[in-house]
Amino acid sequence: MYCLTPRSYIHSIWRAVTPGSYDPFFYFYKTVYIGQPIFVKPISIDEMKNDEILSEMPLVRGNMQGINGRIIEKRYYDRILELLEQKGDDLEKLPQLSDDFIQDVELKNEKDVEKFLLEPLLQKLGYNEIDWKRQLKLRMGRGDRVFPDYVIFPKEERNNESGYWIWEAKHTIANNKQLIEDFGQAKSYALRLNSKGLGLISKEGVWLSESNFDFEKIRFWSWKQINDSNYFNEIFDIAGNKKRN
Repeated sequence: MYCLTPRSYIHSIWRAVTPGSYDPFFYFYKTVYIGQPIFVKPISIDEMKNDEILSEMPLVRGNMQGINGRIIEKRYYDRILELLEQKGDDLEKLPQLSDDFIQDVELKNEKDVEKFLLEPLLQKLGYNEIDWKRQLKLRMGRGDRVFPDYVIFPKEERNNESGYWIWEAKHTIANNKQLIEDFGQAKSYALRLNSKGLGLISKEGVWLSESNFDFEKIRFWSWKQINDSNYFNEIFDIAGNKKRN
């Protein structure tokens, strides 16, 4: 809930208490009854405009005009929760968003993400098991050895290893701080292997970055979007196996 006046700030979080309805004969096409308000530490419009994530939200860029009933992406809501936690709010009392588009799979750890999410996605992107290498051993500095989760089209010439694309699987990437850390890890592998791009995958969705690996230009798709052919085509254009298209 965003308060326009007398102060411009997020002041509470509510739940839908009845199923949404659609009535083609009613002027306002969608009706959702809400309740169970939880008042939170204020997040002002200025804070959102100065935040690296929320400043990208269309509503914030539009100065929070026409806000009633507008949908925001999960990553923005997650960032709001992250800011509230920093302000001292107890997140266990606040609603959490999860994707309901990963059907019939219980994801307990990174191995489950690899098996039930990443490998099926790679196959859908046109790759076979012979096209990737799991846990490729790399030397990063004197005595340091690391193991990227998946390397696409690996070349294992000692001290001159390379790979077309690397993927890192995480059980969850729940906030921006975690994303920055995991992106940095994947980027180090991609640079070491002179890769075209990198991918991060978790139960929240998929992140892709190409060429210069600029964190500010990383792209994200939720599992709802991945299961939509239009969005999946975007992912394929970036990370798919064009040779088998």
